[in-house]
Amino acid sequence: MHPLLDVCTYKLAAESAKLSQYGRRGWNVADARAAIDKTEVFFHSLNMPTRPKDFGIDAKDAARNVGERFASRKSAFGEQGDINAEAAARILRARA
Repeated sequence: MHPLLDVCTYKLAAESAKLSQYGRRGWNVADARAAIDKTEVFFHSLNMPTRPKDFGIDAKDAARNVGERFASRKSAFGEQGDINAEAAARILRARA
């Protein structure tokens, strides 16, 4: 799984302007969602896995384990510090 795709998808609404700019500059597309999709297609062209199932990992199990690890360490990541235990678990479940 690729964390860039996971976090971009999770932050799509909040970071739409930045992702749209990335899409215009990197992929010649104006839409933030299209930029994420183009990035995933590019990763696949490199045979890079992008989802938990590509590694034989159940997304729900991964979400639980990662969420627990974030919570036990009281970790939060991201530009706004808003990728916490709950967000990390939600991101992984969404990439099933």
